[in-house]
Amino acid sequence: MMTYLTKKEKSMEVEAQRDNGEDLAALVVSSHEIARRALPVLSKHGIPVTPTNYRLWYEYFSGHLPALKEALDQMLRDGLAFTTEVSLSLYRRFFSLEALESHTRALNQAEDNFQAMTLAVVKELILSIAHTSQYSQSLQKHVKNLEAARDLTAVQYTVAALIEETGGILKNQDTLKQQLERSSQELKQLQEELRRREALVHTDELTKLDNRRSFNQRLDEEFRRAQRYHGQLSLILLDLDDFKKVNDAWGHLVGDRLLAVTAKAIKLAVRGFDFTARFGGEEFAVICPETDLAGARIVAERLRTAIDVTNFTVKGKVIPITISAGVATLRADDNPERLVDRADQALYVAKQKGKNLVATEIEVLPAAKATC
Repeated sequence: MMTYLTKKEKSMEVEAQRDNGEDLAALVVSSHEIARRALPVLSKHGIPVTPTNYRLWYEYFSGHLPALKEALDQMLRDGLAFTTEVSLSLYRRFFSLEALESHTRALNQAEDNFQAMTLAVVKELILSIAHTSQYSQSLQKHVKNLEAARDLTAVQYTVAALIEETGGILKNQDTLKQQLERSSQELKQLQEELRRREALVHTDELTKLDNRRSFNQRLDEEFRRAQRYHGQLSLILLDLDDFKKVNDAWGHLVGDRLLAVTAKAIKLAVRGFDFTARFGGEEFAVICPETDLAGARIVAERLRTAIDVTNFTVKGKVIPITISAGVATLRADDNPERLVDRADQALYVAKQKGKNLVATEIEVLPAAKATC
């Protein structure tokens, strides 16, 4: 499965690939120093020393995440309490990739458990069939013995052996029945765990929309389907306007709430067969199967209007929120990466033209000429 990146993300990816060459001994010394600085801060502000809080403040002093440091500094200035809910919200925002990897590992383990349990049930069934086959052969032998019996003692001996063997096979059948009933219940529980884990791996925790991983997978599927059946496919990329100003003015917790509210409005405004996802940061994506450029633009305008009229308040004050959108549609010689790129360029045009607008890929080239 491919990951389709915007220009901004490609630039960030190149920067992230620089080798730091840090010496292991120096890293250990540095880690101890950071820990010595972090723990007094936790104590001073009455922050419980939980793994979540320790991780947040360790990264704060390490300087590896400037955005995290900025968020925590803002909270200290505002005198906000570091409740469990606040800590978890910060942790999800800055360490969501680690959480995704953890969910993926758990999903793989659940799949292994399900496979092992299924194999165990099959083995029990095969064993049961073997026992039944052996019992059938024994019955034939006992019938021959009865037919050949010369006296009552021989008959009694054969009947006793038959009764004993029949009792054993019935006991085995009863035991197998109980084992299968338990296994069936365990399999049901494992199936539910698999479904839950799959949902976690493909869902953005903050907005409850599908995440970028799920978007990439779905775009691949819809692209192949459109190619196979010569169908239409369009993509809408949406970006909250001036989202950083909201974070700067009201803090990241309000920003998180704004993202969740926006996601809900988008979900309600799209058609039933459209696919919505959080694309990253304050960006969202909508995949529109069997939809041409004109139809996708109508959907994008509906989304823009839905956000524009959404009532978002902070401490009794209404905060205006708008989105810009870029729309692109599948071409004959296309691929998913180029489709994403054109939608991203159209989104840039919408931003350049004043925000709270929808632009399509048709407007990209004229806009590019105008800026030259």
